[in-house]
Amino acid sequence: MYAHRITPLLSIATLLSLAACAPDDDSATTGSAAEELAAADAAPASALADANMGGLAERVVVQSARIKQGEKVMISGGARDLALLEELAVQVRRVGAFPLLILSSEGLDRRLVVDVPEQYDTQLPELDLALVQVFDVGISVDYGETPGLNADVPPERMMRRAEAARPVMEAATRRGARTVNLGNDMYPTVANSERLGVGREQLQPMFLAGVGADPAVIQARGDSLKQLLASASELRITHPNGTDLRVNIAGRPIQVSDGAISPEDEAAGVAGRSVWLPAGEVYFTPVGGSATGRVVAERIRYMGDWVEGLTMDFAQGRLTSITARTGGDRLLAAYNAAGQGKDQFALIDFGINPAVTLPATSPGTWVADGFVSVGIGNDTWAGGTNQAAFGQFVHLGGATVTAGDRTIIDAGRLVLQ
Repeated sequence: MYAHRITPLLSIATLLSLAACAPDDDSATTGSAAEELAAADAAPASALADANMGGLAERVVVQSARIKQGEKVMISGGARDLALLEELAVQVRRVGAFPLLILSSEGLDRRLVVDVPEQYDTQLPELDLALVQVFDVGISVDYGETPGLNADVPPERMMRRAEAARPVMEAATRRGARTVNLGNDMYPTVANSERLGVGREQLQPMFLAGVGADPAVIQARGDSLKQLLASASELRITHPNGTDLRVNIAGRPIQVSDGAISPEDEAAGVAGRSVWLPAGEVYFTPVGGSATGRVVAERIRYMGDWVEGLTMDFAQGRLTSITARTGGDRLLAAYNAAGQGKDQFALIDFGINPAVTLPATSPGTWVADGFVSVGIGNDTWAGGTNQAAFGQFVHLGGATVTAGDRTIIDAGRLVLQ
């Protein structure tokens, strides 16, 4: 995927310039832009329509984002979730802060690519750059419904757009705004239920339960895991599918994402100033140049394609080979089109949300209990320094992880005692 988690403000401050850079659960569309716009306008109603919108919005504003009087808040999302976006705006004003609502749609995202001349792909996103300087907090709600909205767009165009937005990414990092995303690749859409291997009727309550998980409980689990990691110098990840990866973690700062941005989180820098809901992650960048071995993902979805047997080999912290048994043409084309930093091992991320449980055979998600996420490319959101305009991550269920001589995940089960 291109945009997901490349930088904390990408999802809210580069809506126009990077509208085509969709997460890995998007897929190809055909037909004219006008037809696609009409189809997007007819998208399903929000899967959260029967949720307590006021309570959810208050939780995001007060607990997760910790918005204070006088702050300027950008709220972004799609027409599908207008009721929720309005509630978020009201809750922002209830604490004396100032909201600006930015509304988009998949149809607009599509047209801003296919109906705009390629000569503007390298244009600096001046408006986005200005917006980044203004806002103290950004709240975004995932609104994608159509798998692979722009998968037919040449990857070279996507990379040019991403590179053009680099100054926006750098400015966002300097600005230090707090950001909250609601969705985290789990918003209960048909596409996400298919990708995760659970029915939509199961995904909706799981999503809400995950969002509603007590930050104190998640923080306690995270602190236990963090303590075990801090006492080790080497981390090893193995899996029956052939995964066997080693990284050096000695002295690395470790971040726990519990769903609420505390003053301590904010002081930790970029890695602590962003929250993705549902929350429940422990993540860090390993010692540079230390990642060695192989990572195998049996099945992931990329730009609408099911990629089977994705295999990534590493030596001295760099990707030396990337192959797929089937379905990897678009992913490999995107990787080949990407620029500097695309081959750098990025990070380790452990899912610790007890309310989000998925079968080990699922392609998984960031917060699923006992899942391990690894990847390549941009790692700035996790506190790293690689500003590559490319990132690809995979989630492994059923893995075994040892920190030193201590097993911390046993065949997908967290071992915290």
